[in-house]
Amino acid sequence: MDSSPMNLNAFLTRIGYTADRTPNLANLNRLQRQFLLHIPFENLDIHQGIPLNFDSSPVFHKLVASKRGGVCYENNALFYDALTALGYEVKFLGAEMCSDRPLRQFYDHMSLKVTIDNQHYLVDVGNGRHFGAPVAFSGHQISRSEGFQYRIDEYDTAHLALYYRDESEPNSPWQPRFVFVKTPVSRRSFLDACHRTQTSPESHFTQSKVITQLTPTGRISLSQSEEATKFTVTTDGQKQEQSIDADQFNQYLRQYFQITLLNG
Repeated sequence: MDSSPMNLNAFLTRIGYTADRTPNLANLNRLQRQFLLHIPFENLDIHQGIPLNFDSSPVFHKLVASKRGGVCYENNALFYDALTALGYEVKFLGAEMCSDRPLRQFYDHMSLKVTIDNQHYLVDVGNGRHFGAPVAFSGHQISRSEGFQYRIDEYDTAHLALYYRDESEPNSPWQPRFVFVKTPVSRRSFLDACHRTQTSPESHFTQSKVITQLTPTGRISLSQSEEATKFTVTTDGQKQEQSIDADQFNQYLRQYFQITLLNG
């Protein structure tokens, strides 16, 4: 896998980060939030027939130089490179999004583990929904974001899980958002899963277009499937969903996300 050096100044400019660069927990939290405010989660290349490549050079070119966004493999790979360049101890974690089915032992999600002062934290800029501050593996911390609470706990002997519940229902049971391995994996470990994500008819990424980005007051999202094209704005927890014409997708993409596709 390509390990070209990170252009750190260009990356920090891309995410609008001008604060102190000392590798500590407070700055890690700031970096994660700034990334999410400036680099969207999106799967548009899949629908353009452009293969995803999360090696260092191509992912930097796409997300930083070309000011695009990406899926989990791209966004978290870029963040891994940036955090490493900033002096953080960071590792890749193989993860699986939860549903009603048993675990498939298939890394359909990439996440990151950052170790600071001998404490391990879950960090993620590629999950579509922000879970707030980096979450401690110890399970003693609850993070809050976008109307949900999050914490980490055991899932089974080989896995931990990021659990969540609706903040408006504090007595509701914790549900696993995604499960992740306790032992870090290599960048190369995600190659097969990334290929399947962008080619399988069963992948939800091949079934619809989506782009979503955190904002200072909530989130903006744009989606398109065979059934509908929708633009959604969430402000202070209040969601407004608007149905738009299919041929307006690229217009909204340019207006709200400053992205112009090659065929757009």
